[in-house]
Order: sequence, then structure tokens, then C-alpha cells
Amino acid sequence: MSNSKLAPELERRLAQVEREAETSPLLAAKDWLFLLLAGVVFPALLLIWGWM
Repeated sequence: MSNSKLAPELERRLAQVEREAETSPLLAAKDWLFLLLAGVVFPALLLIWGWM
């Protein structure tokens, strides 16, 4: 595959990703909930369990 064919395809794919990023939020509410549980609640429960 030559560079002349790769560049337009790469540009098309980058433009598509940029359009999708503008229309949808980066993280949905369920993503934030998972991050909160995985990063705060679960480690806190492990610490409490370790103290007992």
C-alpha cells in the first residue's frame, strides 16, 4: 500500500472519530459510577475488611 492511498484513508478515519467525539460525551453516567466504585468504594471496603 502506498503512502498516497494511506493518507486519504487516514484523514477519513480521523474525521469520523472527531465527529463521533463531538456528538457523544466521553463518559456516560454508568462509566462514572463504575469508576467511583472501582476507585473509591471497593478499595475502602478492602481496607475496612483488612482492619477487622
